[in-house]
Amino acid sequence: MIKVYVDTGGEMPGLKHLRARGLAGSVHFPYEQRLKRIDTTAKPSNLSWGGSAASHADLAGMSWSDTGEKPMHAAIAKVIGAHNVADVQHLASAHAAGCDAMLTSDKGDIWRHRDELHALLGIRVFHSASEWPDFVVFCENSAS
Repeated sequence: MIKVYVDTGGEMPGLKHLRARGLAGSVHFPYEQRLKRIDTTAKPSNLSWGGSAASHADLAGMSWSDTGEKPMHAAIAKVIGAHNVADVQHLASAHAAGCDAMLTSDKGDIWRHRDELHALLGIRVFHSASEWPDFVVFCENSAS
C-alpha cells in the first residue's frame, strides 16, 4: 500500500476505491482547509499560530516541537518558491510522513516542478484531475 499525500484541491472520489482495495492510504494536514476522507493527519511543517484550519483533534498527540520546520522545508522552498508557504508546508509534511505520491490540483507551483520534487523527495506528484489514470496505475504497480 502506498501513502499518498492529498493537498487541499487534490481529493478525488476514486481514492476511496483505492483505499478499499488496499492500494493507497491517504495523508493530509489541514493548512488551508480540512478534507473529509483522510486516513492519517500528517505532522505539520513550520506551523504558525493561527496558520491552519486544524482542529484540536487534528493536533491531538502532537507537541509544539512536532509542528516545527521539517528537514526538507528549506530545500522545497528553493524549488517552488518560499512565497508559496502552504505548498511548501504540504510537501514538507508529505516527505516527513514518508509519502510515495502526492495528489494536487496545483499545476502552477507544485505539479510543474514534479520532476525536481521527485528527485529531491522521492515523491511522485500527480495532477489529480488530468493524471488520475496514471496515479491508479502507479498504485497498482506499487502493490505488485
